[in-house]
Amino acid sequence: MSTNSTVANNSKITSIQALRACAFIGIFASHAEMLPLGAWGVSIFLVLSGFIMFYAYTGRDLETGVEKNIMFSIKKIKRLYLPHIITMILALAIEVYMFFQYIAPENARDFYERVVLNVFLVQSWIPDQYMYFSLNGVSWYLSTCLFLYFMFPYIIKRVKEYDSIFYSFIKVAAVLCLQIFGSIVLKKFNATEEVAKWGTYILPIYRLGDFYIGMVLGYIFFNGKKKSVFSDSSYFVILITIIEIITVGLNVIIQRVYNESIGIFGSIYFKFTLLYTPLSVIIVYLFALNKGIISKILTNKFMIYIGEISAYGFIVHMVIIRYYNEFLYKKHFILSNNFVRFGICFGFTILVSHILNDLSTKKNKIKIEANV
Repeated sequence: MSTNSTVANNSKITSIQALRACAFIGIFASHAEMLPLGAWGVSIFLVLSGFIMFYAYTGRDLETGVEKNIMFSIKKIKRLYLPHIITMILALAIEVYMFFQYIAPENARDFYERVVLNVFLVQSWIPDQYMYFSLNGVSWYLSTCLFLYFMFPYIIKRVKEYDSIFYSFIKVAAVLCLQIFGSIVLKKFNATEEVAKWGTYILPIYRLGDFYIGMVLGYIFFNGKKKSVFSDSSYFVILITIIEIITVGLNVIIQRVYNESIGIFGSIYFKFTLLYTPLSVIIVYLFALNKGIISKILTNKFMIYIGEISAYGFIVHMVIIRYYNEFLYKKHFILSNNFVRFGICFGFTILVSHILNDLSTKKNKIKIEANV
């Protein structure tokens, strides 16, 4: 999930918004207990975020420095911060409601700690599932993105200095090797699933690798675009479509590896990130090209709009599902149907996201008019 909306307006790569929608729907389906596609969706979001950020800022010179980078990162997540705080309060309210009779006065400190971590968006640095998935569980992603955006001005300067696509491939390979090494270290020390998931799925430094790879992918794509290496011929379209079909098949296989924990890459040390990264890179590239039949079919008005509001959808959907589960899920046999739950929660998520996006758009319009 990229929190940047500039690119959608300037780049005309509407297919990227459609892919963002696919990733969001995958994450939503996972939390609604329909399909376990959460890790896949997050992988797409992070690679896509790096890709979009590179394109948005490749023509700009960003000043660097600790203070400037902090301000840059805060600016990038600013529009999502209020929804984050509201959903945090709603999540806290339902936890108090659900567990009030079990809460002893001495345990109140746990709530304070989790609230403080969430307010300052530092929960993704704590190797404790009770903390990094606390309150509105998906807000760890915003915490991680805060660090990624802090690092972005430093990294983009390096990426723009690359003098060849081959050199950029070497850099990507080096980052993947570092991530693999980190996973091997966790395996060597027999880290628990809780720690392994933190170290390879949540930890901002580790996920910086996915974000960086997305930026390099942006460099490769837009340099190829400048050199006009992409064709509009029917043969090229057929070739890309075949690659898209193969990619879909590989995704099915990889998802089975994830679900059934098959082999080393299906283990807890690799499955949450590295299992998905290579295909996520291919998928982002294919959607950026938007030459194949599959990407063209998915690039429709509905999916594009879902992609445009997906940042808000990502923040609010988990709380909506939790409230539905607590107050409606077992109240009637129809409401207990997973498909009904998915439809109602998804529809309400889209409605809330639409309202938040509309309010944000109007607020920005007022600011622009005030500065004229």
